[in-house]
Amino acid sequence: MSAMNITQAADHFFDSELWGPIATIEPDRYAFLEKLAARKLELIKVGYLPYAIQENYGKLVNAFRFWRNAKTPEERESARANAVYVAGVLGHYVGDASQPMHMSIHYNGWVETAANPKNYTKDRGLHGRYETAYVNAAIEDSIVRRKLQPPQRIAMVWDSIKQHLTQGFADLEPMYELEKTGEFNPEQPRAKGTDFIATQLARAVTMLSNLWYTAWLESAEAVPGQK
Repeated sequence: MSAMNITQAADHFFDSELWGPIATIEPDRYAFLEKLAARKLELIKVGYLPYAIQENYGKLVNAFRFWRNAKTPEERESARANAVYVAGVLGHYVGDASQPMHMSIHYNGWVETAANPKNYTKDRGLHGRYETAYVNAAIEDSIVRRKLQPPQRIAMVWDSIKQHLTQGFADLEPMYELEKTGEFNPEQPRAKGTDFIATQLARAVTMLSNLWYTAWLESAEAVPGQK
């Protein structure tokens, strides 16, 4: 595994069971690391997805500011390209947070070491089947579009990020319950499974559009602490 993969892998998930309520996490990545160390938790295992979203949001605000303040066409084009890139990276992480298995230790079938009184699947192909094979087989853009909300400014970005992740984790057991009834079989798509995933995708798209819109508005405002 490359150094880049080692560094970035933990930014794609947050194992809620290892930490506790998402609402209680620190807004600062390094303050969170200190608390993990104090609890004697393995730093690499909990995950840092909320911080990946927050930090890329900040990068997008800055990219928009550079675009607004560009002095030459070349500077503006460079800022535009950077904003497009960061907006796309942000989209990846926001999408991760809407996928329930990215929010749990049960990221690819129920883990062997955890209690499983409801007999949830331990299928180690579930993650890919759920987010790739089933989506490719059953999800149409039109289904997702019907569920979208118009973009709106987010009052408290960090709180909104935590709420987004909290909902992703709340969907974990409902997802596993649907899996038990065969809802995520890409060879035989079913209405409940399709609606469930389409709702997650629409929630991610709505959240992402809100972040993009809020970053654009924030980029026009004075930087806190600067005249």
